[in-house]
Amino acid sequence: MTTKVVKGSLWTLAGQVIPLGASIVATPFVIRLLGAEGYGVLILVGLIPTYLGFADMGMSIASTKFGSEAYAAGDAEREALTVRTAAVIAMFAAVPAATLIALSSDRLVTLFNVPDHLAAEAALALKVAAVTFVLNFLNAIFNTPQLARLRMDMNTLVTSGFRMAGIIATPIVIYLGGGLLGAVIVLLIASLATLIGHIWVSGRLLPQLLDITIDRSSIRPLLKFGAALVLSGIAGIVLVNAEKGMLSTLLSPKALAYYYVAFTLVNMMAMFSSAMVQSILPAFSQLQDSGARSHLNSLYSRGIRMNLIWLVPSLVSLSIIAKPFFTHWAGPDFGRESVLPFYIML
Repeated sequence: MTTKVVKGSLWTLAGQVIPLGASIVATPFVIRLLGAEGYGVLILVGLIPTYLGFADMGMSIASTKFGSEAYAAGDAEREALTVRTAAVIAMFAAVPAATLIALSSDRLVTLFNVPDHLAAEAALALKVAAVTFVLNFLNAIFNTPQLARLRMDMNTLVTSGFRMAGIIATPIVIYLGGGLLGAVIVLLIASLATLIGHIWVSGRLLPQLLDITIDRSSIRPLLKFGAALVLSGIAGIVLVNAEKGMLSTLLSPKALAYYYVAFTLVNMMAMFSSAMVQSILPAFSQLQDSGARSHLNSLYSRGIRMNLIWLVPSLVSLSIIAKPFFTHWAGPDFGRESVLPFYIML
């Protein structure tokens, strides 16, 4: 199990690092094409839906947990029913939230201090982002058969492949005149392609998935487990994302752009641990269900140690390269404004 988790984590890590590399190449073009202010608005359009990131009622993780337990028990039908039921619950919760974002888009862009000359385009882009918001929830549910089998290679190829295509296409679309709205439409297309890919791959692994029935008896356990994740999601919004909206509201989207660039590079520190999560959650679910408590504890402690080993070297390396990297990558303004927030967050 440890070997499977490590292999899966490395696949997931590759799925984060490769798109990050593509983003490092593409982002300077996006910044220069849109300007710091326009780039800040683009970040804001993608950020606002995340404030309702708990709107799937925790079904992405609940699906992985209960689906992995069904897989460990050899019950393919229950696994498929779990995925479909979780998807229906998420849709019933997320669609109203996305509709609220779309209907409130004009007010939201005003609330977050979007400049007048970008307000109309930003409001329309936010409506498109609301659709992407729902698709992303479904992506995190329909990949459950891949996660349960620790087939992170398949999950990574589908998720990261279309994500990279979207990242590469974004500056091209902006250059061709698509502007802010074109960039958001590219992300919508990439998310839709990802969903189609996950349904196809998961359907190959679990043929029973391609049905339309749900399991009413599993709704209550899924919602009971998801309730704690909703509370966790709300806390995460406050702790992880609240300051970004405050920056745009109290200062400007340009200030958000300076901050977000620093925040993105700092997130590299969490890449390995977040890569482990996708593998370790189904592994924990299977070991807990089989009663192998000692193996579960051993896997947990190994995961902690693997993270600690690389933490300090990464901290030192990022602190050394920060100022010259920001200056040459995004421009002198970012080299001046992004470095201090970066050091504090690091």
